[in-house]
Amino acid sequence: MLKDRWRTMYYYAKIFWIKRTVERSRNGSRSSFSISDWARGSFALKQKKLEEDRARIQREDGRQQLLMQIRQAWGSFVESYQKLLLAQLAIEESEENARLNEDYFKAGTVSLTELLAARGFLQESYDKKTDAVKDYQMAKNRYLRVTGR
Repeated sequence: MLKDRWRTMYYYAKIFWIKRTVERSRNGSRSSFSISDWARGSFALKQKKLEEDRARIQREDGRQQLLMQIRQAWGSFVESYQKLLLAQLAIEESEENARLNEDYFKAGTVSLTELLAARGFLQESYDKKTDAVKDYQMAKNRYLRVTGR
């Protein structure tokens, strides 16, 4: 930014020097320059400074938005991982419940309806784990994409 400001000042100083040299050659040895040239240069410097400020603000805004996206992606990633772990626990419990109901059905202490319900809960647990794995992979990919990995 400071480099650009110096380049701009150098550019306008060079223009001024060229105009002054041309004026000297036209007017003999007199050197003169118009105030309007100086004002134009001053206005251009102010414009450059405003552009620098605008760019700085846009950069900071972009940085803040990127940080917010990273935080959201990380939160989503952690949440989806926790859901995946919970789904795995639900499968383990459903498998145990289905195994017990099958043993009880063979022993004749539970009805076929209860056994089928236990198997249905097991299938439901598998379906939820599949969804949790999908959500986890999507959250992981989003986090990696947002962080540029």
